[in-house]
Amino acid sequence: FMNLSLFTLPPAERRLVEILLLLPIAALIICIFRNVIGLSSFGSFAPALIGLAFHDLHSLPGILVFVTILLIGWLMRRVLDHYHLLQVPRIATMLTLIMIVLISAVVAANVYGAPTTRYISLFPMIILCGMVERFWTLETEDSTSASFRTLFQTMLISTVIALVLSRTAIAQHMFRFPETLGLIMAAQLLIGRYTGYRLMELFRFRDFLKPPRQPDHTWAIDSEL
Repeated sequence: FMNLSLFTLPPAERRLVEILLLLPIAALIICIFRNVIGLSSFGSFAPALIGLAFHDLHSLPGILVFVTILLIGWLMRRVLDHYHLLQVPRIATMLTLIMIVLISAVVAANVYGAPTTRYISLFPMIILCGMVERFWTLETEDSTSASFRTLFQTMLISTVIALVLSRTAIAQHMFRFPETLGLIMAAQLLIGRYTGYRLMELFRFRDFLKPPRQPDHTWAIDSEL
């Protein structure tokens, strides 16, 4: 058992295993937000990847940078739509444009002495192109307000995940007791069997929960009887 302990791993592998152990917790938080609370997001695991990338408190402002670059990419996507490009070349062009924006931001921040690498991680930037496409698709199929509402909910879930995973005690507990993954999986299975009302649905349809209003003239009903 000592040979199988996670503490015998090299530092680089220990860091990798720590991130892998935190990912199921992020997935459980997404299950709670989507299936119990009723919020929506761009993709099932995009908030988990974003929150995990910014789970260090000093990199938490990077979520704002992420949203800013996402909105810039959305504007670029509107410009590219006029050229009627095929899907794969359009995504490749979007990737190139986003990388140009990132490099420009790094160079501009270096001029003013801001440590961009402290707030910007390469990992969440990989999913930027996919989120820009989903943002544009939702806007086309539904409306602009629906796409921005989904973006806000996605960033809200990502922020909660980042704040929860930033607790050192959680990472230490998962590393010392990796068998806790069994309890996390049990909670995910329980949520998967949940078929009741979501909290957002109770808020949306709260008017139906109110008792029917009594008529003001009860004498009219009595006379009819």
